[in-house]
Amino acid sequence: MFTETQNSLLAIILLAYFLFLIVFAYLVNRRVKTYEDYSVAGRTVGTFPMTLTLVGTAIGGSILLGYMTNGYELGMGQIWLGLVAVVPSVIIVTVLATPIRRLGARYGMVTLGDFSALVYGKQARVPTAISMLFAYCAITGMQFVAIATVLTLTTGLDMTLGITLSWIMLTIKTVLGGLKSVVFQDALHGTIQTVGIFVLFVV
Repeated sequence: MFTETQNSLLAIILLAYFLFLIVFAYLVNRRVKTYEDYSVAGRTVGTFPMTLTLVGTAIGGSILLGYMTNGYELGMGQIWLGLVAVVPSVIIVTVLATPIRRLGARYGMVTLGDFSALVYGKQARVPTAISMLFAYCAITGMQFVAIATVLTLTTGLDMTLGITLSWIMLTIKTVLGGLKSVVFQDALHGTIQTVGIFVLFVV
């Protein structure tokens, strides 16, 4: 797909971008003082970055690689699948985010298990944790495959090695910076992806 020179250039760009994310996560980590800072960004994330991080998360590998492929092969009816995610996201940001934040701050809650335990009792923690484990194994797995696909297409890297590198990269930047780092990185990614999609319509 690309020449050897182009592959080398793309590999350098991807490496530089990854290093930028690592440095950014490290700088954010230096400001983390408490567990609450690390796990829920100190409950200080505003509506705008929250919206962008939802966009950055929603417009990920499944959208750019999956839905677009299905749309090309099966038609524009695939857009309804995306709208299923858009409506709940809008409701979460505009209606539920503030009450959830206040409730979490009041009771010192940082996980969905905490919320489940508050409403249904401590016994609800285990099924909540299990359901989240299954859900995020699938979601995170899609991200690994998406990044590996990009690496394979741009640099010719083996898919299995690409998945392994994706796992290492995402783990390092997430563990190093905590939620605040993830939120603002997602906001950056969401902005780049959104602008890039509109640019593709032009070029």
